[in-house]
Amino acid sequence: MSTNPTTPPLSAHTPSVRTLAELVPGGQGVLVGNEFAQVEILLNTAGRVPRLVLRDVESGRARLIDPLVLEALVHMSDESMRALADPNLIVSE
Repeated sequence: MSTNPTTPPLSAHTPSVRTLAELVPGGQGVLVGNEFAQVEILLNTAGRVPRLVLRDVESGRARLIDPLVLEALVHMSDESMRALADPNLIVSE
């Protein structure tokens, strides 16, 4: 992952943002939720590269997210992000 050496990490700008390692002592996941969704976030280091495991708490469905996908999310336009998160398009099995 390439980083701009002149730009400190987000955690340096925002005291409330911490690294996943700070949030998950002992390898436990972090729960993130609101009135519409609840997702557990875990760090999987078993593969060639570390990946996030995102698990929908209600359905139990999980997905591994690699650094390339995470970077794509960061660069995604607001319009694309809104379409991605449209609750009318989310289908639960």
